[in-house]
Amino acid sequence: MNQREFAAASRLHKQGWKVQKNGWPDLLCYANGQLKAVEVKSADRKYGPDKLTDQQENALYLLGKIIPTEVHFVNCDGMVEKIENYSSPSTASQLSKMRGFDGLGVS
Repeated sequence: MNQREFAAASRLHKQGWKVQKNGWPDLLCYANGQLKAVEVKSADRKYGPDKLTDQQENALYLLGKIIPTEVHFVNCDGMVEKIENYSSPSTASQLSKMRGFDGLGVS
C-alpha cells in the first residue's frame, strides 16, 4: 500500500468502513453484459490443492453479493479440476471474519 492509499484507507477506516487491499480475485470476466470474478488456485500441490486465504474468502463473499464468483482449481496442464461457486454464501458468519486493517498497521 503506497502512502496515498494508506492515507485514504485510514480516513475511510475512521469513517467506519472496512478496507481490504489484498485478496481480490485473479480475474474479472465479462461477456454478453454479464460479469463474474474468478480466483485461480493450483491443483498440483503435493499435499492437496491451494487453499483460499481469509482475505480471498472475504473478497469472494462480498463480491458474491453482487456478481457470481468462482474458484477454479487448475492443474499444470491447464485443466480445471474443480469449480466452487461463491455467489450464494451459506452463512453470513464469513463476514464476521473481516479484519479491516489487521496486518496493515492501522487500528
